[in-house]
Amino acid sequence: MKRIALLCLLASLIVTTAYATNTATATGNWTDATVWGGGSVPINDGDEVKIGGSSNNLGLTVTVNTNLGSFSTKVVGTFNTCDLSVTGGFIGFGRRVQVGSGPGQSAGTDTGRLTQTGGTVEINRSCEFDIAYKASGAGAVGTYTISGGTFQGTTTTSTVYVGGRSGVGMTGTFKVIGTDPNITCLGDLYVAKSSNGAGTGRMRFNLNASGAVSRIKVRNSYIDSATDANAVAVLLIDAYGTPDVPAADIVLIENTSAVAVTGKFDNAAQGQIVRVGDEWFQMTYTYVAGGDAVGNDIALIWVPEPATIVLLAIGGLFAAKRRK
Repeated sequence: MKRIALLCLLASLIVTTAYATNTATATGNWTDATVWGGGSVPINDGDEVKIGGSSNNLGLTVTVNTNLGSFSTKVVGTFNTCDLSVTGGFIGFGRRVQVGSGPGQSAGTDTGRLTQTGGTVEINRSCEFDIAYKASGAGAVGTYTISGGTFQGTTTTSTVYVGGRSGVGMTGTFKVIGTDPNITCLGDLYVAKSSNGAGTGRMRFNLNASGAVSRIKVRNSYIDSATDANAVAVLLIDAYGTPDVPAADIVLIENTSAVAVTGKFDNAAQGQIVRVGDEWFQMTYTYVAGGDAVGNDIALIWVPEPATIVLLAIGGLFAAKRRK
């Protein structure tokens, strides 16, 4: 009888600690119970959240504009061209965010977005912020765009992966627009990092009207460090609509540790001459930014426009967008 009682107790514990799955079936606010297929708002640690949970749920947008708190083990996935939009408030994650595919995704497309215009998105504990993720198979496409608010990683194990965390053929884009965002992560940044094949990772910086953009602060950067030769890391600088890019250095990624950058972007070698707007710059992975006095930051160093630089630039050596 004691054994039966013990087994019953264990079974009840398993039931009470099992993950619940919450699937968005309509566009609306996260706190609106009618948005979720089960009729209840995801609020518990351990819940799995699907935004785009079936092939019938296409193009949905779930909005966060209030303080939802931090979920220590929540998994959130966006796919089926759906979007998690953060316009205000606070939402924190301690387990995994999958932008482009998600937990148990088996229907529809693998394309998903997370768009932040305000508020705070936090990754903590051992959270993986995966831009394009699929446990198996291929073809996930994810885009994280931040034009305002704060993105923060609060521990050294809070990690950002852009393109190809698992599976093959993943394409992830981390897009920073203007100077309003504040982006600081105590963990590491991986671009085109894949544990099981090749991925494509894109870091995209859109300059504002004054020719400036927020830098990304991380502990260490690993650019195209996948073992698969087909992994691709791309750097894009958008200067469309920028009236005058200033004659000043542009810091893109500041590494706060004393460790050198691992790898490089496939289209931006050390010392490469690039043109952004009407100014010329030199690509470097050994810039000194911030207070660490270590030359391990990724930046564009402003240079004058002598004839030699003009000649080097012929043929379009960089994928930067030139102002029209």
